[in-house]
This record gives sequence, C-alpha cells and structure tokens, in this order.
Amino acid sequence: AGFGNIVVNKSDDDNPARISDDTIVAGSISVNNGTLFLHSTPTLQVGNELIVNSGARLLTSIMSSGNVTITKFGTGNYTLSIESGGILDATDTIFEYMDSDGVNVNPGAIIDDLTDCTFSDGVSGGTLLTIDNDQTLTLDALSFYAGSRDATYNVTKNVDIGEVIFTNSGGTFDGPDHEIDPNNLLSWPEFYAPLVTTDTITNISETEATC
Repeated sequence: AGFGNIVVNKSDDDNPARISDDTIVAGSISVNNGTLFLHSTPTLQVGNELIVNSGARLLTSIMSSGNVTITKFGTGNYTLSIESGGILDATDTIFEYMDSDGVNVNPGAIIDDLTDCTFSDGVSGGTLLTIDNDQTLTLDALSFYAGSRDATYNVTKNVDIGEVIFTNSGGTFDGPDHEIDPNNLLSWPEFYAPLVTTDTITNISETEATC
C-alpha cells in the first residue's frame, strides 16, 4: 500500500489504526489520538516524519516470529518523535535510518515497553535513540548498530532526570563507550567488571587510656 500522508485520529483506543502489510508513506504520519498499531511483520517506509502526539500511542508487536520494521522511504532519513504525552510501546521492532535524534523520546513522553528492538543506520554525528523523559526504566534486549551511515552515538540522554538501565543489550555498537550521558543516568551493567571482595583480617589493638 502507498500513501502521501497518514493522520490517525481514533477516539477508541480498543480499535486502533492497523498496519499489517508493507506500507509506504511518502510524506508524514501524524498520530494525534488513539493508537497506530503495526502488527504481524510489516515494513513501514516513511518519507518525512512519524510523530506521536500527546494522548496517542505507537504500538508495535509481532504475531509469532520476525520483526516489524520502520525505515526510510527514498534516500534521506526521517524523523521519529514521541512528543510530550505520547506513548511508545514497541517489541520486536527494527528502527533504522532515523535522523540525527534517532527514535526521539521527548520530555514528557512515555515508554510503556521497549523490548527486543534493534536500532541501526543513523546519520553521522547523530544518535540512534534519545531518551529525554523522566522515567526510571529497565530496557531489555536492545541491539545497536552504527550501520552504513555511520551513526556516532547509540543512546543520548540530555536531561538530568530519569534513569535508564540496559540489560542483555547487543549489537556492534552497544555499551557506554558510544553514549551521550552528561549526567550519568544511563547504565549498562554487563559492561562493568564485577566487584571482587576478599576476606581481610585487620588487627586492631586497643590502648587503655588513663585519665
């Protein structure tokens, strides 16, 4: 299927706008209300931007095996932005060829789930994933690849609020060596050497003082 633009305005969250087949959107996708649900194993190609606004949700999920893929249409990169009040709920999804902010979780946005996802092929000088909201999160099984366009960073957190712990991460571009984290709020426990303790006996001599 092919479209110029898509606007989602669904008042019933139990009846989302669904994409289950490969789809091209040459322009923009605006999720203004309700849910955009990518299910089964579709590839969604985006020309300009995918914006999830306040009160709306981007939901991705597979039926059994495989991945949902969100990628570029054409030769450029696209914007994928979860705005304040918007919700990201993604599993088993490949996010690739985003612009310099990567998948951009803005201040006030919400991550309901982000598990078993892959981020790749960001732009040079850019990041694959930005998490600037205030949640404390543990994100499991995320994989990062710089890709053919040579992304410079895997994850960026610019704000001094919220904490994100990455467990079971993978890919050739994961870990703290590739992050932007000026406030030390991103953690990659598997990259830190375990603390080794040994039994130490300290002899303490007591001296009696006479006054």
